[in-house]
Amino acid sequence: MELIIGDTPLHLACRNRDINPEIITTLLKKSCIPNEKNEEGEHTITLACRNRDINPEIITTLLKNSCIPNEKNEEGDTPLHLACRNRDINPEIITTLLKNSCIPNEKNEEGDTPLHIACSTFHINTEFITTLLENNCKPNEKNNKGNTPLHLACRNLIISPEVITTLLKNNCKQNEKNNEGDTSLHLACRNYRITQEIITTLLKNNCYPNEKNNEGDTPLHLACGNYRINAEIITTLLKNNCKPNEKNNEVNKANAFFFNTNENGNGECM
Repeated sequence: MELIIGDTPLHLACRNRDINPEIITTLLKKSCIPNEKNEEGEHTITLACRNRDINPEIITTLLKNSCIPNEKNEEGDTPLHLACRNRDINPEIITTLLKNSCIPNEKNEEGDTPLHIACSTFHINTEFITTLLENNCKPNEKNNKGNTPLHLACRNLIISPEVITTLLKNNCKQNEKNNEGDTSLHLACRNYRITQEIITTLLKNNCYPNEKNNEGDTPLHLACGNYRINAEIITTLLKNNCKPNEKNNEVNKANAFFFNTNENGNGECM
């Protein structure tokens, strides 16, 4: 375990993957300050929420001993942000934090809410997503780049259709655009590991198949430019009324199929 300047014994205990909850209680009874920060701006509960093996009882103990539930570190992350980033953490901890006045829509320095963080994490825990949405996380909040949680989920290399369905059922706006003009379908078509099932789910939930981003690209342009994408996805887009001859803003990219051969030198989409 790396030692950080300014760590107190309580900091170290909260970072210890094998710590007994009784030790935390003992330290607090001996006047360890629960909200003391180390030189990296981390305090005890943020360190505990980074710890993938932390016992939920420890989080409860810290909160009962006046740990500030919405204290931010130098990146602007609250304990809830860090818990949502920690995909191996016990889901009970998310619930505990929310029940103890953690603000579900607080933003960090990147403009991300805990729901953004949860949707960005590899192997997204669907239980995290559901718990956050049930506790009033705003499904259409945008970060500094204009991305909603649905944008980030569609961009995630390891994403299950269940997560997309959960977000859509909770009123995520499927055609919302980010700062680049991309909708969730655009980002899904950029994602080389996206599945046909997710593309179909988005289209069945009224994603606009011919919406253009700031470069004039439709989802079909991006799918055809994505040389690692499953060819069946191209077929799915075309069957759902994507226009094959739509032009983007660049004169040398006459249509979606030319975009593919021009960018990657292959003719798979032809």
